[in-house]
Amino acid sequence: GGLAEAEGRAAELRYPADLYLEGSDQHRGWFQSSLWTSMVAAGQPPYRTILTHGFVVGQDGRKISKSDGKPQTADTFIRKYGVDVIRLWVASTDFRNDIPLSEEILGHIAETYRLFRNTLRFQVSNLFDFDLGRDAVPDHELDPIDQWALAKTEELIRQVTEAFERFEFHRVYQLCNQFCSVTLSSLYHDILKDRLYTLAPDSHLRRSSQTAIHRIFDALVRLLAPIIPFTCDEAWSYARHGEEYAEDNVLLHGWPKAAPATGQDGALEDVESLLQFRSQIYEKLEHLRKAGEIGKSLEASVTIQTTDSDPLTPILERHRDGLAEILIVSQLKLERKTEGEADATVQPARGGRCPRCWRTLEDLDDQTDSPHPCARCNDATEQS
Repeated sequence: GGLAEAEGRAAELRYPADLYLEGSDQHRGWFQSSLWTSMVAAGQPPYRTILTHGFVVGQDGRKISKSDGKPQTADTFIRKYGVDVIRLWVASTDFRNDIPLSEEILGHIAETYRLFRNTLRFQVSNLFDFDLGRDAVPDHELDPIDQWALAKTEELIRQVTEAFERFEFHRVYQLCNQFCSVTLSSLYHDILKDRLYTLAPDSHLRRSSQTAIHRIFDALVRLLAPIIPFTCDEAWSYARHGEEYAEDNVLLHGWPKAAPATGQDGALEDVESLLQFRSQIYEKLEHLRKAGEIGKSLEASVTIQTTDSDPLTPILERHRDGLAEILIVSQLKLERKTEGEADATVQPARGGRCPRCWRTLEDLDDQTDSPHPCARCNDATEQS
């Protein structure tokens, strides 16, 4: 029985092998001896590709060797950090060089792992009432910020796919880390929270963002699955089935494919310009925060002065209704000045704070927390 099983497995293998994987010392060892033997016996190399890696070294740069005493095993770190964190550490290193390992390094990797996990968790939790067939918004009707996020996702798919094909797993780690920490957490997800949490469930803006989140999650979870498979499979099962365990596995659902972004002409360029302008305003808001005049940006009011000659002016006018959301402030005004570039002044928002959306509005009672929701929140609750 054992021999037949072994022969059955051998029948499924191909020759030459797709990949030989070993340490850099095997250029004169297994790689070389296998090559000689195969050339003599079969007249061709035994492998299509060779991948060599460095050695695991300690914080002092010395190779971790069994001859130096009993080293810590992988199980030791897995019990402390979990297997996906260890897999992520392996992926984060450029294996063509020696691979450093220390508790400090694993601590940093664990923080990145939490970022990935929390990103997927945020997306899954905001799709709880979204049905793709019933609620999805067509591409050409998506809000510009959602179109922008999808375009960034398509770019990520192309870059990560290329990195995987080159065995540049550290590049995959860097690209996904940057995407989750900056594109999503610091920008897109942060901007969306108001509409996701406070608008009516079936409002166009909320469904637009849920459509984008669904597609971004579907791509991101599959891009990360080869590296942190247990976490991604758990997220996949919750997103697809609403239960912890599922019969299917994310790894069985193929690789995401990048597609050209579609939508309103010029929308992506508009959003890029607005986000660049947003960074300038946030510098001023940070000064206000450090001075103790505001806490979060939502406690601020922004007045933007524009001129006819500034190319940013028509962009600001086109997106006037969404500027406060993009900047995450309570109040925003557009004013004209005679010359120069667009500029902004910031100050603490005046009025009362809505107890539901936490925006400070002039038409609410001038107190820390108004007992009455704002008009927008009243409309949202009536439609719920």
